[in-house]
Amino acid sequence: MKLWNSLSAALLVGLVVAIVLNFDDYGTTWDEIFHYGYGDDKLAYYQELFSADDPWAVIQEARADNYPGFYDINLALINKLSPLSVQSTSHLLCALFGLLGIVAVWAIGYRIGGPRTAFICALFLAFMPRYFGHMWFNVKDIPFAATYTWSLYCLIRFTECLPRISWRWLIPAGIITGFAMGVRSAGMLLGGYLFIVLAGDWLRTNNSGVDNRQLLRLAARYIGVLVVCGIVALISVLPWWPYLHANPIVRLFEITAGLQTFFWDGIVLYNGEYLRASALPRTYLSVWFGITTPVVILLLLGLGCIGLIKVCWGQIKARLQGVDHRKLIIGLMILGFAFPMVYVLATRPRIYDGLRQFLFILPSAAVLAALSLEWLLSHIKKEQVRKLILTGSLVITAGSSLFSYISLHPYEYIYFNELIGGLPGAYQRFETEYYGLSYREMTEKLVAGDHRVPWDRPTRVSNNGAQWHIEPYFTPDYKYVLYTEPSDYFLTYTRKNVTTPPGDIIDYVEREGVPLNFIVQRWSPGPDPLGDPSYKGATPTDNPPE
Repeated sequence: MKLWNSLSAALLVGLVVAIVLNFDDYGTTWDEIFHYGYGDDKLAYYQELFSADDPWAVIQEARADNYPGFYDINLALINKLSPLSVQSTSHLLCALFGLLGIVAVWAIGYRIGGPRTAFICALFLAFMPRYFGHMWFNVKDIPFAATYTWSLYCLIRFTECLPRISWRWLIPAGIITGFAMGVRSAGMLLGGYLFIVLAGDWLRTNNSGVDNRQLLRLAARYIGVLVVCGIVALISVLPWWPYLHANPIVRLFEITAGLQTFFWDGIVLYNGEYLRASALPRTYLSVWFGITTPVVILLLLGLGCIGLIKVCWGQIKARLQGVDHRKLIIGLMILGFAFPMVYVLATRPRIYDGLRQFLFILPSAAVLAALSLEWLLSHIKKEQVRKLILTGSLVITAGSSLFSYISLHPYEYIYFNELIGGLPGAYQRFETEYYGLSYREMTEKLVAGDHRVPWDRPTRVSNNGAQWHIEPYFTPDYKYVLYTEPSDYFLTYTRKNVTTPPGDIIDYVEREGVPLNFIVQRWSPGPDPLGDPSYKGATPTDNPPE
């Protein structure tokens, strides 16, 4: 026990050191700059609310910003005290949320299996590159994954006490569920998980031979639990989501329903083909999970499916009489991982950017993989074989992912596993650097290379991303212009297979031999290469001085 606790502490310290050393290495993403404004706007709303003569009028006007703001408001508050830039502060805060998610799976593993299981859970998540890679900058999905997982932990502690109602854990579960909803409205899933756990315990009680009167009383208690948890969650989300203040329940369900009709229908590169987001196959999410998750974890999850089938068959034959709270808890973790996957298969919602919107399933996947490993070890009699399998699983997972972290940094999130041939095998088949982080490195290369024009004016630079991708890294000798205007250099990342940009390529960013971004000299104005996959590029032209 002491060994595994020491290893967990060493892993935690290592992650803290990695965060301190690396949080400022990452470029600007597409999304994060909007969240800076969302946080400031919500603080301005509260300032107006508390100083207004007619607060209800202020509440009624809070219609424009319908985004939840748990992360955004906290960032805005911290940024007022932080000596760092808002981007650096955000990246540090996001990384700390990622760390909280890893601590959450450690805590879950400790409750289910003890110190060894806890360490394995934490190590599996820390060395799951899609989680680790996003935790530095994904200000929407990583905070949601962390709050989602901590809510699962509270639900586990609550489940351990059933049929006794543990308010000590129910109230925190409701509060953290509210925080999760304050990041993404999908946090309401956690209320559904609580319902399923309570229904499972009611069925277990029903099969234990109690009379109908007791069953009715238990059902009434469990309905009360759901109502209380829902009220606590709603109260907890309200401070972070001003849009709900005028009519919380109606607006919350309006937003949730609107997610099914999300308007974005852009072009997505999937298995070498360009597809509209509305036409992606039902297997989109499961394929991305399969090619971006370390192989050892995939194998363990497959093994866990075999064990699950065996247990379920035994329960069917026993008519649920053998169901205990530990099985309910493991069932809760299975729900946390599998339900979103099944939901995507069944409904085919509009998703894109790989696993980005479903990073919250990865902590549950790490826990289930750890439990599968423990289940395998429990069925092996020879001590030497057990040690070999345990050590091999941990060393291979951590070693291969660490190698990828070093070779891909600061783009760890573009990891692909051996099943597809790593990043080179995925190139031109699936999106690699879709977030625009590589513009920072590309811009710094342009500036460091002293590629200024010989004329008496700033060097004009455009890109096929956003202005904030490159302009923060300019020196005074460089000026940002739109891609539709004449420019001296054009920076282009490789999203949607922009692999041969027109013009003279003078430098590029690459990882593992795969290009991520290019500097193109003497670009002429033309259509957006990312808006039309048939576009082959404009004709290069000399850029005369102004």
